[in-house]
Amino acid sequence: ASLDVAAGYILNAAGNTTIEAGGVLNLIDNAELYLKGDFTNDGTINAGTGSTISVNGTTEQALNNITAYNLNVSGSQTKTFGGTIDVANNLTIGGALDLGVSSVSVGGNMSLTGTIAPSLSMVTFDGTAQQTISGNKQIPMYDVVFDNTFATAPQILLTTNMAVNNSLTLTDGIISIPDNSE
Repeated sequence: ASLDVAAGYILNAAGNTTIEAGGVLNLIDNAELYLKGDFTNDGTINAGTGSTISVNGTTEQALNNITAYNLNVSGSQTKTFGGTIDVANNLTIGGALDLGVSSVSVGGNMSLTGTIAPSLSMVTFDGTAQQTISGNKQIPMYDVVFDNTFATAPQILLTTNMAVNNSLTLTDGIISIPDNSE
């Protein structure tokens, strides 16, 4: 089965949501999906340009295998990632996020005004345009990979401090860091 969310429309999933194996969710350009409960994806998400998935429930949420163009995390209760989280464009964290045991890739910018627990995650910044990693506090990570192929340096602008607890892999790109970094 498949479900299309038309351009400019919002699908508000008030409870737990599962995409079964073989199921397809198409977020057409500029469509939005609001997740208020747990989310499990064993099927396919096609995220159109400008589409956004917002994780904004008022309780703790478990989120597994998300493909998004933009991904927004908000709310005071912890949201926990699992599996593969693939964000083609921007990841905005305005709430409490536990990266869990996950593999997260970010193709655009990352902004932190909430909190992150790095757990045992790997976060890869793999953009093809310049990426900015910003926040109002130090960003804790477990494993980080920088692999940005943009032609003009610096490829990654780190505008706040980042603490990498396990491994840092520098594959491609030049990183500009703040003058007051630790």
